[in-house]
Amino acid sequence: DLDLVFLHDCDQLDADSVGGTRSIDNGTWMARLAQRLINWLATQTPAGRAYEVDMELRPNGRSGLLVSSVDSFGAYQQEDAWTWEHQALTRARWVAGDERIGRRFGQIRREVLMRARDGDRLREDIVGMRRRMRGELDKSNDACWDIKQGEGGLIDIEFITQYLVLRDAHRNEAIISFSDNWRQLDALARAGSISVADRDALIDSYRRYRAWAHERSLQQADGLAPAGAFAEPRACVRRLWQTILGD
Repeated sequence: DLDLVFLHDCDQLDADSVGGTRSIDNGTWMARLAQRLINWLATQTPAGRAYEVDMELRPNGRSGLLVSSVDSFGAYQQEDAWTWEHQALTRARWVAGDERIGRRFGQIRREVLMRARDGDRLREDIVGMRRRMRGELDKSNDACWDIKQGEGGLIDIEFITQYLVLRDAHRNEAIISFSDNWRQLDALARAGSISVADRDALIDSYRRYRAWAHERSLQQADGLAPAGAFAEPRACVRRLWQTILGD
């Protein structure tokens, strides 16, 4: 799926209105535009759909506004966001729209991710979130292994990477230059946050998992592999999870 957040920079959003036979305030107009974009992306056609769109990463999740001002987004990230929302911010990038808003978003992302953090608290938050996710989402059983949510799988690699980024970005800005796991792991190795050997092991495991998952997705099949599949990378990821996050 595609996780989206819509931002605007209208300082007088509630005061202004859009003219016409039936004027509406800017906030309503932007929300309707955002909803139309979501519908375009998610509509089922004879050729399939472009994306399944998820909007839960916006400030305050499902209860939040569909479109937020860039300044309120920044304040939320600085003051109210949970650790898992900062984990999501490590993967976030500006994709389209007004370049001024894009630059402001980049500034917010940099300020939030480069904030010095309590390492123990960060570790507890990330490990706690991962445990909850496994309990709710992991479909592994005696016969199969969930390549995304199972122990030693894709999400474990992503959480290891996000933990290291949030822990060490305040010491080296290069760590947050990219939003994808591969280049983040490479930047972390260059910064000394992880060994070159461990970087290579995580990237290789991630690549193998992703290739298999993409093939299954094209076949419209689930992400459950035979229980004994990927034994080597799974053991490697579990070892590094234990070493880095101590769980």
